[in-house]
Amino acid sequence: MSSRHPPPPGRSLENLDQEQLPTVAFLEMLDSEFLKENWTQLKDILGPARFFAGLFVLGYLQEEPVRSMIDERFWDRHIQPETGELLLPLLILWKDFARQFRKLKNG
Repeated sequence: MSSRHPPPPGRSLENLDQEQLPTVAFLEMLDSEFLKENWTQLKDILGPARFFAGLFVLGYLQEEPVRSMIDERFWDRHIQPETGELLLPLLILWKDFARQFRKLKNG
């Protein structure tokens, strides 16, 4: 890891894998090209510190193209109305699944 990119504020990078398991699992599902194309939205949805920790645990910070995308502005979070649009298809599928599961569970 580059020394110019500090660990997430208030965190040690030693135990982040357990602490960030949901974030890591989510990011691991994503194709690396999707991750790069939707960098800003993912960072804003997860929050810069969680996103950085997930990138660290998955080894993305060892890749120069990813390291070069982390600058001073990386730590800013900009929630916009369109920020969540990235996950809207997943949310719709999840709601449909939950509705079907409830019907099966209740018989």
